[in-house]
Amino acid sequence: MRALALMWVVLLVVGCDDGAGGYPIDVEGPRGRALLPGPWPVRVLTDGPAPTLYFAVDDGGFTTLPLGASGGGLFEGTLPAQPEGARLRYYVQVEGRAEPPGGAAAPFAAVVQAVAAAAPDAGPSGPCGLAFRHPVDGQALDRRDDGAPQAGLQLTVVVRSNLPDGTAARLEVEGVGYAGAAGGGVVAFEGVTMPPGEVALTADAVAPGGEPCAATITVTVR
Repeated sequence: MRALALMWVVLLVVGCDDGAGGYPIDVEGPRGRALLPGPWPVRVLTDGPAPTLYFAVDDGGFTTLPLGASGGGLFEGTLPAQPEGARLRYYVQVEGRAEPPGGAAAPFAAVVQAVAAAAPDAGPSGPCGLAFRHPVDGQALDRRDDGAPQAGLQLTVVVRSNLPDGTAARLEVEGVGYAGAAGGGVVAFEGVTMPPGEVALTADAVAPGGEPCAATITVTVR
């Protein structure tokens, strides 16, 4: 969300000098890969009227999906869960302007994929346990894992957990912290920015009984 906010500032500045007219639109959602399980969040920033989100699967026709206003020009919705191998296609329109500009002819696209499995002995154990599900230790990440148009690589980090639903957890990536909560055996940290090079990720939490736990991996961002 911080990256999306920074891009919004840039869009406002550029939009003021946009000789072509129209409204600046910034869209954040899955690109290249959509990791199981869905649904997948989509966020739209615009200073224009309420946007419309169009969605299709594989070669099917586009339908509209609801977007809720969150204030400050931010609208949020979700792409519905699909089976592995499905190809998601979507674009956003504000009046006559689309993002991406090609609209239905050249929409954003992502193929639904299962996340890489962690090593069998790396699963959560004890009263408080965390283990990275995506990415995993030693994994190489590239633009196919990118979930947003901003500079750098943004993705959703998924950590397996044996903590009760609602238990708070934290992720630190090169000194930047992200908050999450356990649910359904995982903790998902959305919009994590990954700088290029070798990157360390550390997840930590405290079980309701007071026992802490942590997990650390190192990945390479290309």
